[in-house]
Formats: sequence, C-alpha cells, structure tokens
Amino acid sequence: MSGSAATQDVILENGRFQIDIPGIASSKMAMRWEIDPFTVDMTQVTSGDNAGYVQLKPGAAKFGTATFHFHVDMATQNADLQTWVNSVTTGGSGQQSSVLRKNITINCYDRKKNLARSFTLNDAFPIHFDRGDMALDSKTLECKLVVQIGYVTFT
Repeated sequence: MSGSAATQDVILENGRFQIDIPGIASSKMAMRWEIDPFTVDMTQVTSGDNAGYVQLKPGAAKFGTATFHFHVDMATQNADLQTWVNSVTTGGSGQQSSVLRKNITINCYDRKKNLARSFTLNDAFPIHFDRGDMALDSKTLECKLVVQIGYVTFT
C-alpha cells in the first residue's frame, strides 16, 4: 500500500456524517445520501476567422438533486419531513419561500470524529418523498427524500 493511500481517510463510511435540515428533527436519522454531479456551461468567447483556436469561459453552474434515506421514527413516522413536502407541493399556503426552501448542511467526520468536510445545499426544496413500505413484515423501514439544489457552498 502506498504512503498516500495509507494516510487518506475514507470519511463517508460507517455513518460518519450528519445531516441538518432546519426545523426537521428527522434529518438527524439519515442513513445515507447521494448528490448528483453538477455541470458548468461553457461559453465560446473566440472572435475571428481562426476555426482551429477556440477560447471558452465558464458559464452558469447547474445543480442536480440530492437524495437522502432516513430511518423511520416509529413514534412520529417522520411527519416533519412529510409536512415540509406537503407545504411545498400545495404552494406553501401563503408561506414565504424562505420556509419552503431550506439550507441543508452535511457534515462529514474522520475516524477520530473530527469535522473533515462540511458543505451546504442552499435553497433546497423537496421534489419527491417516498414513505417506504410500512408493513410490519418490512425489512427496510426507511423513507427517501429527494431535493432540488439551488447552489452549494463549501466550508
């Protein structure tokens, strides 16, 4: 094993992360998460007749979605997640957009439980919620939340 590979820590294994969605207590029960890659548009800025030389500049970033899987709290059935999703799908019932869109913080920890990385999915709003199979014989009591990301900040 090379020296750099031996010292590199895998921070996303064994549940060494914490999800924080303001006002959503169920977010502490996250089991796993995935984030779609983002893309950056490129704009051509070359002028003139030289077709062999093209100069590009970065344009707008386009963010995809993030998917979170949560343990189901048998007492609350993750009602706080469902309430947030319902408030967005019903148009907010007069709520301000700051209530509908939330900044989701993801903290990743190293093996010594020190904060290794942190980033925030800003202006995220739910686009899909699956309560999962709640039958008594179900082996997976989890729900899935998919949010659209506005933009990302890293700290």
